[in-house]
Amino acid sequence: MKYKGDFNPQSVLDPESYEWHPLDAGMKTRLDKQKYISPFREQCGVAYPPSAAYPTPTSNAGESQSGTQELVEQDTERDEDGEESEEEDDDMDQHVSIFDTEMPGILTKQAVQNQVNLDNIKIQIFGANYVTSDLVSWEEDGNDDPKSLKSLFTGFAAAVGVEVISEATVHLG
Repeated sequence: MKYKGDFNPQSVLDPESYEWHPLDAGMKTRLDKQKYISPFREQCGVAYPPSAAYPTPTSNAGESQSGTQELVEQDTERDEDGEESEEEDDDMDQHVSIFDTEMPGILTKQAVQNQVNLDNIKIQIFGANYVTSDLVSWEEDGNDDPKSLKSLFTGFAAAVGVEVISEATVHLG
């Protein structure tokens, strides 16, 4: 859909701040060289994660796209009857923070902490309404421990964005 860039004026949405930026010649050149660009991330001085998460365009003509199915098949364990195994996955015990996944479009932890009042996220527990600061362990929880409630809510806010988290109510139970 590169042809759409020929019509003026054009803008590009920053996937992290949801702000529009002009699609000028400089931005087009940068997008030709790099698949993922966030002017907000650059303004904050936050470096992009390694190139594996944000690959630059390469010529894949002639390469097979069937590798995806092979990966899915390798990841699924089966028991002797051919049924999928229901054993616990060791990866689930690691509690990796969303900020460590290098997922495009996720706000940085710093941006969430600057733009979201984490103490005032609305929650509903079995029909009763609260805010996150009402939780017993909220003040004790550190934002650096990926298992803590505060860290989980910070990651959730980073995924859904500032506008959504300020209006949403998280239902727990």
